[in-house]
Amino acid sequence: MKDKVKKIAFFMLLLLAFAVLTGSAAGYRRAQAAEAGTAQAESTPAPSPEPTPAPKALVRPVLIDYDTLWLVAEPNGNQKVFYTDKEKSGWTEAVKADNGKFYIDISWVKSTGETTLLLKGDVCEDIVKVTMPAKFTKLKAKFVKADGTIAITGAPEGTTTFQWRKATSYEWHTENISDATKAGSAFLQEIEKMRISGASLYLRLPPVQGKPAADGTLEKGVRPSKEVKVSIAKRSSAPKVKVDIAKLTVNTKKTMEYSYDGGVTWKQAEDKMQLSALAPGVLGQGSKNMKIAFRTAATSKNGYSKTMYLTIPAQQAAPVVGPVSGADVVYSTDGEKFYMTFAKATKDTKYEYTVVKAGNTLDPLKASWKAVSSSKRVSVSAKTAPAGSIIYVRRKGTNETSKLPLTLPSAMTAISVKYTKTAN
Repeated sequence: MKDKVKKIAFFMLLLLAFAVLTGSAAGYRRAQAAEAGTAQAESTPAPSPEPTPAPKALVRPVLIDYDTLWLVAEPNGNQKVFYTDKEKSGWTEAVKADNGKFYIDISWVKSTGETTLLLKGDVCEDIVKVTMPAKFTKLKAKFVKADGTIAITGAPEGTTTFQWRKATSYEWHTENISDATKAGSAFLQEIEKMRISGASLYLRLPPVQGKPAADGTLEKGVRPSKEVKVSIAKRSSAPKVKVDIAKLTVNTKKTMEYSYDGGVTWKQAEDKMQLSALAPGVLGQGSKNMKIAFRTAATSKNGYSKTMYLTIPAQQAAPVVGPVSGADVVYSTDGEKFYMTFAKATKDTKYEYTVVKAGNTLDPLKASWKAVSSSKRVSVSAKTAPAGSIIYVRRKGTNETSKLPLTLPSAMTAISVKYTKTAN
């Protein structure tokens, strides 16, 4: 029995030893395998990342020129560029210029609405869109005759400039909108030059070219607006101003104005102004010529007229008179008539006289002057010139003609009428 127990114990020891040996071998193999795996992992390179695909060679539009009506595109690796407004209608090949860019005529593109063109290349057929806006059509402009300005309305808020050209010109000029109503601006000075004969202008809002934005996209820009015709009215004719050499007045009207400084400052005229009020400097001793500008004044509906310049000559000195020879006018009486001899009177150098009876005063506007054109003695009856009357004599003036200049009548000399008999 003891032997049997010993055998069983021995057998159990053998099994235990075998188990230990077996486990150690497996662990060793696992360790070896782990080491091998680590070594293999260390010796095997990591997989490379996927390469970034090259950007597509899309056609690159770079300019929409609304002045010349060209759309310009860079090929960006393409050999050809095609365009269309409707893909189903087929594609048209653009023209390649010497600079390597492609030019597409857009003059056929309607401006009444927004239009989109499609572009593609021969290498990269991905479509690029280019959008062009509609033309602005609400602009209005009108010439204001009263002050010579141009009223511009209907422009989009924030608009600061406009362009203009003469009707028969193709050159556009750019101006600030504020200058169209700013007195004295360079623009209105240019308009003033056109008022001599009148002119027609066209106005528009300027274009903004479509150019690449910061993000690389092409901005659509702004088309020039519709053109608005503006008629610049010519100034009305200058008034015809002249001197009445008998009454020493000028045929002015209250609707006129006059200037002594060449048009820098103006004064309102009165009806039929007397030279004594309008141009006192031409009368009397020390008188001088005066040049005065005249025009019809502006009203609420019309601007001022063209300007007329009138030079009024200085008045000549009064004639010398006396009862003795040698004077310009020699007078005498026989007790019944009063005689005057205008010694220097001729057809070219006339004299004249008027009679103012006693108790009356000379009214320059109503006086009636009688001309004398020879040295033949003139007689005045006592009925026409009673004693106490005053006879005023002067050299006669001349109206301006193609042959004669304007001359004023001379200053006057007064002769008191007395019928005491004197020598002839």
